[in-house]
Amino acid sequence: MQTESVEIKSASSIEHVIRSRRTIHSFRLDPIPESAILDAIDVARWAPNHKMTEPWTFYLLGPKTVSLLADMNVALHMDGKSDMYKKVKRAKWLSMPTTTVITSKKCQDALRTKENYAATCCAIHNFSLYLWDKGIGSKWSTTKLTRTKEMYDILGLDPREEEIVGILWAGYPEEVPSRDRTPVEASVVRMD
Repeated sequence: MQTESVEIKSASSIEHVIRSRRTIHSFRLDPIPESAILDAIDVARWAPNHKMTEPWTFYLLGPKTVSLLADMNVALHMDGKSDMYKKVKRAKWLSMPTTTVITSKKCQDALRTKENYAATCCAIHNFSLYLWDKGIGSKWSTTKLTRTKEMYDILGLDPREEEIVGILWAGYPEEVPSRDRTPVEASVVRMD
């Protein structure tokens, strides 16, 4: 078996990327190079995945598709909202520097489908952490839109074959929110 030499970053740099990453809600309008997204996908593929299924697909959306999805999102979420509110929401979708939809392969075996979904979530996190390390923020959304037949139709996806795990927007942060976490003890249950 041939082994690969791997440079391991110090724990402190990995810890810094993990602890400093935030969900970004406002992006600058500056475009980010597609090569940065492709590099992030390349790194994302190294997520753990049972039986080496590599169950993820990253769909890089162009302006036409984003516009269709923005219209659908407004129609789906804006019942009773003012026309101005709808216009602002649609404009926000259209202003995102990049929009990527990530899917996970489905299987006849429910357990394998669940394992694939979990692996795809790990890939999305790898994707986000890689971008963050390069100064690019992201927001992972699981909006109601991702569960509609219309979105599957627009993207040409068969919901029996793959599941939309989320929409991921990425770009240079306009602002980085501050966040705290509950103390570690709140997440720990000790058992004998």
